[in-house]
Amino acid sequence: MRLTLVTPPAEEPVSLVEAKLYLRIDIDEEDALVSSLVTAARVYCENYLRQALVTQTWRLDLDSFPSAGGYYNRAIREIWPSMGSLPSGLGFYPGMVPNSTGVIDIPRPPLQSITSVQYYDFQGVLQTVAPASYNVSIGTPARIQPAYSQVWPVSRPTIDSVQVTFVAGYGNAAAIPAPIVTAIKIMTTHWYENRDTTVTGTLVASVPGAVDALLASCDHGSYA
Repeated sequence: MRLTLVTPPAEEPVSLVEAKLYLRIDIDEEDALVSSLVTAARVYCENYLRQALVTQTWRLDLDSFPSAGGYYNRAIREIWPSMGSLPSGLGFYPGMVPNSTGVIDIPRPPLQSITSVQYYDFQGVLQTVAPASYNVSIGTPARIQPAYSQVWPVSRPTIDSVQVTFVAGYGNAAAIPAPIVTAIKIMTTHWYENRDTTVTGTLVASVPGAVDALLASCDHGSYA
């Protein structure tokens, strides 16, 4: 599994004006530094929470679709290209029963929408799965699964053969929960005031305890 940021956020949860007000500075000479610290703090918070904050687009690359899901598991379907069709006389095997497997967990919640589910077929051509053939469950984590009576197609047996592109995030900056916004401001202030990794004769925490406490209040727990 590989996760790639396709479109970064168009804005930060904390604007430059808000950050400077929190820092109590009114000069413009360090605007670039303050902006970079805000971005770094936002990334830290996203990684801590395993979430997306302001709206952004990601692509999840998989080596294949889940091996089961729908009426036939992938092992059965992979033999079809060489046999032409499902051979008669196989009977009704458990792997051919509709089931609740074949689920793909979508990371970086909250999910807004699935842009596309694509895969490389056996000829190496990028194909798009019809949205009507899979269901989307928005939660933590969000999930997609073949619709009833549908199956995932068989992708080319190579790395990154399946691509799920999705939009995630709470929305614009105004939609970010207040504890996360405050954590970003505290992190920005801490890094602005402590620019060295080592302070002689003084114990400085790399991350203020208040940041972890604030983020913990918005942490949904463990998920993919």
